[in-house]
Amino acid sequence: MKALIVGDFDYNIEKDTLFGGTHREIILNAVKEYHYPVIFDFPAGHIRDNRALIFGKEITIEVNETVSKIWH
Repeated sequence: MKALIVGDFDYNIEKDTLFGGTHREIILNAVKEYHYPVIFDFPAGHIRDNRALIFGKEITIEVNETVSKIWH
């Protein structure tokens, strides 16, 4: 399965609609033609709880209505 993993944001970006929407709206609009899940708020990026994502590493993803899990 393919998926888009979006890191967490540690600032209040939801109030900034300078580019026509919230970051979630903009991302979902950009990938709406594709048929893969989008995982938001993954603990990676420019935040204190910064988990490593290993580029090129095959991972397993479980996504449902209430939870997303990623492991390798």
